[in-house]
Amino acid sequence: MPPCPETSNLLVQENWLDANAMRASPHQTPVQPRDIRFGCRTFIHGCFPYREPTADKLINGFWVRTNGLQTLYIQGGLHGIPYGIYPRLFMIWLTSEVIRTRSRTISLGKSFREHCKALGVPYSAGKRGTARALQIQIERLLQCRVLRTETSSPGRQTTDITDTALLHETTLNLTVASRTASLWRRLPPEAQDRWHCDRYTLEVSDAFFEEITTQSIPIRHDALMALRRRPMAIDVYQWLAYRYFSLHAPTTPTWDQLANQFGSDYKTLRKFRKKFIETLARVREVYPEANCHPNKTGVTLFPSDTPVPPQERSTFSIPVFGSSEPHSAGKKKSYSQNWP
Repeated sequence: MPPCPETSNLLVQENWLDANAMRASPHQTPVQPRDIRFGCRTFIHGCFPYREPTADKLINGFWVRTNGLQTLYIQGGLHGIPYGIYPRLFMIWLTSEVIRTRSRTISLGKSFREHCKALGVPYSAGKRGTARALQIQIERLLQCRVLRTETSSPGRQTTDITDTALLHETTLNLTVASRTASLWRRLPPEAQDRWHCDRYTLEVSDAFFEEITTQSIPIRHDALMALRRRPMAIDVYQWLAYRYFSLHAPTTPTWDQLANQFGSDYKTLRKFRKKFIETLARVREVYPEANCHPNKTGVTLFPSDTPVPPQERSTFSIPVFGSSEPHSAGKKKSYSQNWP
């Protein structure tokens, strides 16, 4: 369908695609199993920071994002809290590798250069190179503490919990890695980097393994690569992919709800709204099946096809959260909105 009037003019204002990315919609050609990636539900409901969070952005040392009845807490390790594009690319890669191998032990490849290539990150060495920046963000991600809480009112399928005296809250520790191991080789003094990582392996925690092998969202690798320079665009793309798995009736997340999930960098709702509409236009360029319309209240989502059709993801047999049967546009089922 054509872009909605509020976003159509934004699609032609900027040549935002990377020169090596796709030039047309990825949905014009069937997706192969090797081109399917998976997003982790926890980091779709709550996003990493877009930039290094200052102390005033933290609550008792935690980065906190609330999405409906769920709250994500991220506490930095030795090197701080992960932020920007690299933790997002790495988390999608790691989730996909765990699903592909069905193993808790994952290797980052024969060299860090190879790993950069797997993530779609151009390799450059040195203190300001992409390899060093990626390495730092991976270390931050693997060392941080991740908690997710869910609040509900027993026996009620609603987000309105203000009128009940009985609440049920669960907390899940979703720290990503339980162990990491690396092999470093010293390089000659004239080399830009004094040490080179020859081998890096990690072992994901039991809770994280259970989370991503039972509740992950299939997405397209080519769409991901087209959006890889824009963290918010990747977040919105995964969010739409998740919502359309269980959306069977129109719904409108409000701008306040969307700002709580995606608007960590914006002081006013007006600025966030403008940025989100621009980002949504870019996402719809690679996901044109997403039938959504910004308006004064928020963004109205209509039932749409998922990025990866059911017949193309059946190879992985991954249960998807929120729906025992993946959605196909046109089906009608009861729907309870728990998150924006």
